[in-house]
Amino acid sequence: FDGSSTLFTIGAPGDTATAGIWVRNAVLSGCGANTVSYSGTKAFVTAYRSCEDVDGGKTSFLSPIVDASSGDTVELSYAIFLSYNGATPTDDPLEVFVSNDGGSTWVLGASYTTATGANTWVLKKLNVLNLLPVTSQMRVKFVAQDNGTDNTVEAGVDSVTFTSVKCADAVFGDLNGDRVIDSSDVALLLLDYGACPSCPGDLDGSGEIDAGDTALMLLNFD
Repeated sequence: FDGSSTLFTIGAPGDTATAGIWVRNAVLSGCGANTVSYSGTKAFVTAYRSCEDVDGGKTSFLSPIVDASSGDTVELSYAIFLSYNGATPTDDPLEVFVSNDGGSTWVLGASYTTATGANTWVLKKLNVLNLLPVTSQMRVKFVAQDNGTDNTVEAGVDSVTFTSVKCADAVFGDLNGDRVIDSSDVALLLLDYGACPSCPGDLDGSGEIDAGDTALMLLNFD
């Protein structure tokens, strides 16, 4: 979150907090808050003045829309700080929501009610595909809150990243997994020559590794 500006936005429908609104700030300070960011110099925090914390309900901040549609696996990672100044409330979680339609609808991905400890950031990761299908309209929302009994709730979020990984297509006949058909693959094929049901080198599915499999492999020989 370093730099002069960010595409992340503060505020969402349903926010009611009257204090401790998320802000992108250089450091945290307060009753139990961190004094440094997780990475770089800035983070999104709910407290940056002495003992200023969330009051009156919820406060949210949202990521820009991210295109993750090309990934076979998509991971959301982020670092959090959470302090209740020694209390142990259960109704004031730090929540993480994920959307695949630009923020029209949201799915709860994680909810945290355990304080991270003084001056401690904790890196968290979510497998997005376990929550919902990935699209070109992915978005994440972080919600800090103080509901019911007035507690000292201070939170921070830093280093938010969507990582989309496209798995390479398999190469037919590549027995050693290096995506190249060469003499190493031929050597592996010859080791199992003869009857060998279910062997990787049985390229034609005949239950036997023979000249037919060798010919198929050589078609892609590099």
